[in-house]
Amino acid sequence: MENRVDDTKTAALATFEKIYAAIQTQDAAAMEALFSEKAHKESSDLKEQVLHLFKFIQGEILHCDTQSAGKNTGFTKSDGKRQTHARSTYEIETSADTYELFVLEYPQDEFDPENIGVYSMYCIKIA
Repeated sequence: MENRVDDTKTAALATFEKIYAAIQTQDAAAMEALFSEKAHKESSDLKEQVLHLFKFIQGEILHCDTQSAGKNTGFTKSDGKRQTHARSTYEIETSADTYELFVLEYPQDEFDPENIGVYSMYCIKIA
């Protein structure tokens, strides 16, 4: 079980590295590509939301706390199929403010392959 949790945490950290790069370069296409097919289907304005996130996070990124990458992980197993999820929180400190970014992702989903990837993401200003 511990190895699966470590794998999920590793996947969450890898996802954050891609999120960080997309924010740094303002690459909406790269950010959108992280989202699952299911998330794309359920959102009518994903691109606009990504662009809003880029505008919301002000200043130069100075530091990111990734200690909570995949901190809340879990899995479901039934009939030989498995689904894993990671709920992560990242603190992003910029030259202007401090933010918390929350990410829910499914690194593995044998029940619904369209669910693999980031399902939701939201960001709040904390300072």
